[in-house]
Amino acid sequence: MQGYGALGDDERRRLALGLRLSPALCLAGMTLGVALRSPALLVAMAATAFLGGFVTAKHPFDLIWDRGLRRLTGAAALPPTPPPRRFACQLAAFWLVAIAAAFWAGSETVGVALGVPLVAVAAVVATTNWCLPSLVHGLLHGPEPRGRAI
Repeated sequence: MQGYGALGDDERRRLALGLRLSPALCLAGMTLGVALRSPALLVAMAATAFLGGFVTAKHPFDLIWDRGLRRLTGAAALPPTPPPRRFACQLAAFWLVAIAAAFWAGSETVGVALGVPLVAVAAVVATTNWCLPSLVHGLLHGPEPRGRAI
């Protein structure tokens, strides 16, 4: 999902690994940040989410795929981040700041209570490519186009 529904089925299959790399790296960073109760790591993750959601055409972690890993597999570069995925990054950026603030303020219970659901959502995206925030984006803005090249 993640807003890449406009890609044809063949293209989505070819990009499946690349489309999951950024969510997997985000999941790893978020999980470590929450497990270690690390405001610094969570703020760093928020910065990457902010860049991917508001500033750059692609999530910063997509560049790891585009400039490195894809060459090992012979795969194509990832397309620009579509609005549903950008929306997910935007939500995650502020959510991560809230978690970091809770840990920084010494409210471990609040930090964990905010962190566990975020990690769960990220785990679903990384393992299934289904994204709850992208679904919310679709409910707010209408469904994404299907089966056409971006």
